[in-house]
Amino acid sequence: MSKFSMITIVVVSLFSATAFAAGGGIDIPGIGSATGTTGSEVTDSKINVMNNKSTGVTVGGGKIGGAGLSAEMKSAANVNSVVISSSKVKSSTINVIGNESNDVNAYGGTANVNSVSIN
Repeated sequence: MSKFSMITIVVVSLFSATAFAAGGGIDIPGIGSATGTTGSEVTDSKINVMNNKSTGVTVGGGKIGGAGLSAEMKSAANVNSVVISSSKVKSSTINVIGNESNDVNAYGGTANVNSVSIN
């Protein structure tokens, strides 16, 4: 790897540090990738997802690779759902009530339908 390429990678990494610290990721071809979030805190809150209708939702994703080449497509369908990632939830109410979802498909991806996901 040339000196210029290595300096470029370091500069990109440093300028991406602020965005990466808040949430997101970095991908350096041939080197690697990483994602992450710092999260937040939900306290004394009421979150409602109520009386929604959805039909015909399809997402696709997956990963393929071999001989040093790979491709990845991440996908997620969050239909009438609450998704809270890398956060703390305290003294709060989350309601997913009266929603209707039809024909939801996730091929090689994730589908959260009429749900609460806290991770």
